[in-house]
Amino acid sequence: MKRSNHFLASDIGYSSLLLLTGSIILSIVVSVHCVSFAEDVTITYTQKQSIDKLRQRVLPHIVEDYMKDDIYLVKWLRSTNFDVRRAEKMFLENVRWRKENRLQTIEKEDFSDISDEYPYQMTGKDKQDRVVFVAFAGEWNIRNAIMTGRAPRVLRYLDQGMEMVARDIRAMQSQGKNVTQADLILDLGQFSVVTHACVQCLIRILDFLNSYESHFPGMAHRIFFTNAPPTVQFVLDLVRQNCSKETRAAMKVYDTNRGQFTKVLLSLIDKQYLPIELGGTFERN
Repeated sequence: MKRSNHFLASDIGYSSLLLLTGSIILSIVVSVHCVSFAEDVTITYTQKQSIDKLRQRVLPHIVEDYMKDDIYLVKWLRSTNFDVRRAEKMFLENVRWRKENRLQTIEKEDFSDISDEYPYQMTGKDKQDRVVFVAFAGEWNIRNAIMTGRAPRVLRYLDQGMEMVARDIRAMQSQGKNVTQADLILDLGQFSVVTHACVQCLIRILDFLNSYESHFPGMAHRIFFTNAPPTVQFVLDLVRQNCSKETRAAMKVYDTNRGQFTKVLLSLIDKQYLPIELGGTFERN
C-alpha cells in the first residue's frame, strides 16, 4: 500500500522532535472561529469561476460523480487559497492515492484484529446534523503498533474511518441536509509519553495528519481534544506546527476537567450521541 507525501524522520529531524518533547505547555486555551455551513458554501463570483476552471482541468481524471460537485471542488480551492494550479495538483494527487489505495472499497475491509486496540466510532450527529466521530486516542498504543509492524495497517484503519465520515457527509447532503463537515472528538484519557510520544510515534502521528490534510481537507468543523493531560501538550504543539490554518482553527483542547468539556459537548451534541465516558449515554461497541 502506498501513501502520499509521508513525513520522514529525515524531514522532521530527530533533534527537533526531541526538543519539542521538552517544550511542554502546561495549559492551552484555544479560541476558534469555526466555519458555518453558510460560510462553507458561500462563494463569490470570482471563486465560482475558479471552481469551474478547476472542474474543467480535472474532469478527465474524475472517477466518482461526487467529485464534480461545487461543494467538493471548493474544498481543494479553499485549502490552497483558491490557487487553481495548486488545487489541481492536490486534487489529482488525491485521485491517484484513492486509486492506488483502493479507497472505493475500503469500507468493506475487516479491521477487527485491531479495532479493539485502536477504538473509534461514528456515534451519530450533532445538533446541526454534522457527523460525530469519536476516537479514544488515549487508548491507542502507537509504540506497540510500530514494534509489531502493524503501524501501516493502523494508518489504513484510520483512513477507513475518515473515508466513512466523508461518505456519511455526502449521504446526508443527498438527503437535502445542510452538512459539509463533521465534529471530531479525540479523547486523550490514558495518554502516555511512552506509548504515544516516542520519536517514531510522533512520525506516525504526522503521517496520519498528512493523510487527513491531503485527502480530507476541511472536513472537520471542530476537533475536540478531551482529557488532555499536561504531558500531551507538546504533541499537540507539534500537530499545530504541521497542520493547515483551517485545522488549527478547528482545534479545541480541554484538560482533564470532565465538567468543563462535558458541558461544552452536551451544548452541541445530544447525550444519546455522546459516549458515556464523555458525559453522554452512548455505549461504545
